[in-house]
This record gives sequence, C-alpha cells and structure tokens, in this order.
Amino acid sequence: MKAYETGASKTSAQVTILLKAGTHYMIKGRSNTYKPNAVDFNQQTTRITIDSFDSSTIIDVVYKMRDKWTFKVGGGLTVKNLRFDAADSSLQYS
Repeated sequence: MKAYETGASKTSAQVTILLKAGTHYMIKGRSNTYKPNAVDFNQQTTRITIDSFDSSTIIDVVYKMRDKWTFKVGGGLTVKNLRFDAADSSLQYS
C-alpha cells in the first residue's frame, strides 16, 4: 500500500519491492485496513514490481488471509520469483 501512496503524487512511478531470502507470511491481523495519506485519482500510473532481493531466488509466501486481501495497483503489478502457499486458506477441514 505504501508503494501506491508513494506514486500517487507523481505523473509516473515505478516501485520495486525486494524480499530477502526465506519464508514470508501474509496473515490476518486485528485490522487489515490501511488508509493511505495520498490517493492517485487521476494518473493511475504507479507500476509495482515485487521480486526476490537477488532476482533469482524463489521466495515462499505463506498466505493466511483467505479471500480478504486486496492490493491497490494503478498502472500494473509484476510478481517475480514468488511462490504463494495458500492451501490451508482455501481448504475446509472437518
């Protein structure tokens, strides 16, 4: 969300988010609502790239948010070298 906010005041922006090697988690918190300080109503040109730090290592992201996660993207989203594991978020166990 900070990437979207950062590019809001620009006529064009490319934001790259680099993840270090290891396992990363997306989990539910008390509040998953973030209100940005800046919103891009007109340009919608912020391009966001999420990649591994060395651009070659596959990063595991364990996704625990079911269908509740949203991500604002204006100009485009590119995801490289990430593997999402969301199996237990979508399967119902009895």
